[in-house]
Amino acid sequence: MYVIAELDKLVARTDDEYVRKAIELANDVSALASLRSALRNRMLKSLLCNGQTFMRGLEEKYRSLWHRYCNGYMPSALHEKENVVSASGLH
Repeated sequence: MYVIAELDKLVARTDDEYVRKAIELANDVSALASLRSALRNRMLKSLLCNGQTFMRGLEEKYRSLWHRYCNGYMPSALHEKENVVSASGLH
């Protein structure tokens, strides 16, 4: 979801990275103000607000997972690049 809204730089993979990013952003008042002022417009322009395109991608991902299951692959954790975002072409 953050990738769709072009906020992937805010995604943290560990607790320590989360804390570091939060501190950096909190200490950069101009970056924080810029982020806040642009957030609503950025979200409205994102594909998350385009329900038809988003749902088409989600349905494609469900179909792909179902075919994998029917071919004998057991469900497993999705890899980062194998999520709904990439499935719907919403990089």
